[in-house]
Amino acid sequence: MNLSLCDYKTGGCYDSITPTGINRNQGAKSTLACLLSFLNMYSLDNITEIDLGLKIIESE
Repeated sequence: MNLSLCDYKTGGCYDSITPTGINRNQGAKSTLACLLSFLNMYSLDNITEIDLGLKIIESE
């Protein structure tokens, strides 16, 4: 379907994807769930960057 629940113009999040398309309601729970998901993805991305930036020193 290639649909997004996030409305990047308003910062809101639609309630669901149905067999006929997007349910365009934007309830508070959906918007908060979307924002929390973005925060979690951002945190994971930063952790990955930090982990990839560490140098591994092998002992002799």
